[in-house]
Amino acid sequence: MQFAKLKPTATIDYELPRMSLSIGDILGRSARIWRSNWKLFAGLYLFPEFLYVFCWEVLVEAVENLWAPTGSFAVRAAIMITGMLAITGSVFLIRAACYAQWLNMSGREPNLQSALKAAYRFKLIVLFWPTIMIDLLEIACATALVLMSQDVMAQQVRKTEELLGVTGLYLGFLIAWYMPFRMIKIANLVAAYHFLISESTYRKGLADMIVIFIRNPMQIMFSVFLLSLLLGLIEMPVYLFTLVETIVTATTKLSHEQLKWIETLPRALAESSIGMIGSAITANAVLLLDNEWRIRVEAKDVVEKLNKLERVV
Repeated sequence: MQFAKLKPTATIDYELPRMSLSIGDILGRSARIWRSNWKLFAGLYLFPEFLYVFCWEVLVEAVENLWAPTGSFAVRAAIMITGMLAITGSVFLIRAACYAQWLNMSGREPNLQSALKAAYRFKLIVLFWPTIMIDLLEIACATALVLMSQDVMAQQVRKTEELLGVTGLYLGFLIAWYMPFRMIKIANLVAAYHFLISESTYRKGLADMIVIFIRNPMQIMFSVFLLSLLLGLIEMPVYLFTLVETIVTATTKLSHEQLKWIETLPRALAESSIGMIGSAITANAVLLLDNEWRIRVEAKDVVEKLNKLERVV
């Protein structure tokens, strides 16, 4: 499923580097690939990202009113469970779009239409289950954080000092759980790319991935950390929306419900667009990182073989 119908000949325009790049060059090139193909990436990612954001809004609403004295608890609980299942489905669609992007960029499929048809496979759930579970856990943490910040700001904020303190507490909690989640998700994407694209079998892909990690542990961990940081900067406005909403609710006469009616749709569109940019750039970076590690490992192998030949001669 995609946001816009892709042309039969639609393909991502980019060139795989044949020489070693720095991590900064890789991140910069990932952003440039997105900029030159943004319409195609919008077609791939915008619908599943919007579905993800919409389901999250429904879930937050259901959790907020779960213990309300009026209405049916069973109906609200059913809506909450349905929202969790729909979020799982939307994460699967985002990962399938990512796989289709890799299939096209690696030359496995000639265009994005055929890549999308090949991408919807059950094995993606097995490969991406850490990502899916982390997304669900992140949704739970984010929902709790939103509800906590709204309650604290609505009841306790009376002075500027208190407002700054609660804001700092919110950002501190955000940073504390955001980076670990992102690093694990990106590590999962790196491994999935290696299994799905680089190698013909999972067993060979796992063995090769272990070899690459043993030879370049610091570079791999540093690359994953920097990519997580870049993704965090891209997605930071999403979390600032929530912070601004709670501050406005605490400092104006607007109620939380009134503000929600005003800003839900614009925020959902903005968050979907930001998610599309982050997903596409991350997929680009994972492909380029895998290529970089291969160049380095193969170059090491060539140097070692040449040294052995020199000693023999």
